[in-house]
Order: sequence, then C-alpha cells, then structure tokens
Amino acid sequence: IEFQITDETFEKSMMLTRNNSANLHILLTTVVTILLYRYTNCEDVIIGTPIYQQSEELNYINTFILLKQRIDKEQSLKALLLQTKKRMMEGIYHQNFDLIKFSRKKRIHNESNQDALFSVGVVVAELQNVCYLQTLSMDVLFDFSITESSIQGVIRYDASRYQQDTIQRISNQYVKTLQEFIKQPDQTID
Repeated sequence: IEFQITDETFEKSMMLTRNNSANLHILLTTVVTILLYRYTNCEDVIIGTPIYQQSEELNYINTFILLKQRIDKEQSLKALLLQTKKRMMEGIYHQNFDLIKFSRKKRIHNESNQDALFSVGVVVAELQNVCYLQTLSMDVLFDFSITESSIQGVIRYDASRYQQDTIQRISNQYVKTLQEFIKQPDQTID
C-alpha cells in the first residue's frame, strides 16, 4: 500500500527534523510506535530497523537494531520522540551485540511469529538498505523514501495475516498521526 506525505505536513516534518534524514527516521519511527501502541494498547513496543548504510562494507554481527520502548499513555508525543532518539542511539552503539543469541537466552519472542524478534520494521531508503532485513520474518514493513517535495511511504505486509483494506486504514491513520504530532507535540499519546 502506497501513501504520500506532502504539502504542509511534509514541510513541517522537514523543518522539525532540520532537513536531516537521521532525524526524519526518528520522527517516522516514533509515529509508527504511536500507531502500534494505539492499535494494540500494548505498553511494550518493539520495532526493527536496519543499521545505517556504511560507506564501506563492514562485518557487523547484526544488520538491524531493535528499538524496544515502554509507552506511558500520559507521555507527550515530544517525550516519545526523544525516547525514540535515545533508543536509536543505544541501538546503534550496541549493534555488534548478538541479538539472536540474546533473544534465545532471554526467551524473547513475538506472539504472532515465534521465530521473529519483531514483527514491524521501519526503513528510510536514503539511510538504510532494506536488504538488511530480508532474512527476517516481519508482518509489516514501513518503507519510506524522501523526495524534494514529499515523503513516499509504502507499507509492505504479510497478506496471509492482514487484508488490504486494513493496511489502507493504517496508512491513512499514519498520515493523520503525523499531522497530529506536528500540530500538537506536547499532547499525550493516548
């Protein structure tokens, strides 16, 4: 399912993130986190995202990082953005930690897919390579690319788990949530 973020929402998103792709990645991931919380009412949200593309090929243990967040419904949207940024920085710093071994030791699993560390991923094409996630089994992937006048979004999903109209509603809700965030960043998540 494809969607676009254009006009005032695009301009304000770019202004809020200072036209920085890494900051935009954090904002887009924060909005996915809010959506997951609102749809599931689950206070622990885990999202996977590829490591940033490297100028030279390095041998990292992981090609992705996990962003595990505990959501407090009284938390402001802005506070969640800052929390996402912190988790992203921690994930990048610890990207050589063996996540597969850790998940087995701690018996971390995803309810919908026992073999998956996470079921939702976020990719920004200008920063990351979606191929880093190809070996992982995910239910939903939010795939973004940035143009001069818009953010193009594609939601890739497991058709055996979701219907197209459900994903279409999620894409519409994504855009509305981003607009809400930009207009009132100090409002609470719930």
